[in-house]
Amino acid sequence: MRSTSLPHLVIIGLAGLAAQSALRGQGAFETPNKFYASASWQFVSIDTEARLVRRGALGASVGINFEDTFDIPVQKQAWAVDGSWRMAPRHLLDVGYMAINRIGDRTITRDISWGDYTFAANAKVRATFDTTFPYLGYRYGFYEGGDLEMSVGGGISYLHIGMGLSATGTVTNAVTGAVTTSAGKSGSFDLPVPLLAFQIDGRISKDWFMSGYLRPFFISTGDFRGGMNVLGITANWFPSQHYGIGLGVERTLIDIQRVRSGDYEARFRYNISGLKASALFRF
Repeated sequence: MRSTSLPHLVIIGLAGLAAQSALRGQGAFETPNKFYASASWQFVSIDTEARLVRRGALGASVGINFEDTFDIPVQKQAWAVDGSWRMAPRHLLDVGYMAINRIGDRTITRDISWGDYTFAANAKVRATFDTTFPYLGYRYGFYEGGDLEMSVGGGISYLHIGMGLSATGTVTNAVTGAVTTSAGKSGSFDLPVPLLAFQIDGRISKDWFMSGYLRPFFISTGDFRGGMNVLGITANWFPSQHYGIGLGVERTLIDIQRVRSGDYEARFRYNISGLKASALFRF
């Protein structure tokens, strides 16, 4: 599902949701629920490009596509949880968590530089790429009318990204020039990424609701330059007052152009797109 059309579909869905709900008047949010939670199963398509070098050499390095180079699965199942607490009629606290961990093995056909090492062609390389996405945010409902609620706010996603390569074969240490038959290097980065937040919630029939959300941000400092963008839309069916099911699409794009940790500097672009099915709870 490596497609650039998903963001456009979400934006069109948000516009349609706003228009549909604004034309109706069933009073869906006159007595909103205090707690809302979902447990989601996601089937996602992932595209990962990364590089790891000594500080100051990032511009001259070549990015590595993990899926193509190391046979890391493009398709992946993942679980996520999220929820909202309406602290007051227009004030909401959001939480969420998702983790995706992947591993792949392949005999490489070209030399690859990673950290202090160069792995020669025909070496057998194991690649790992692990991520967690906790989120905490606040939203203010600036518009409530009929079947429509719009809210804005912000939050923080404390990203953890761990990536590493280990190999058996001919491995050269680029710093010392030593040649060995096995070596590896991993990098771990914990990034507090602040996010803006915009969300639309609407009712489209008696038991059907839709939600759309957008969480973007970009920041540039001495040791960090990059951003993150999360957007999605879901259709939710509540056959009972407290329980329902949902189906939607979501895309998370992480584009870190520079991040430094110790003696090392990394660059990675991480694109996660796919479907999600959710069990919903509201009280």
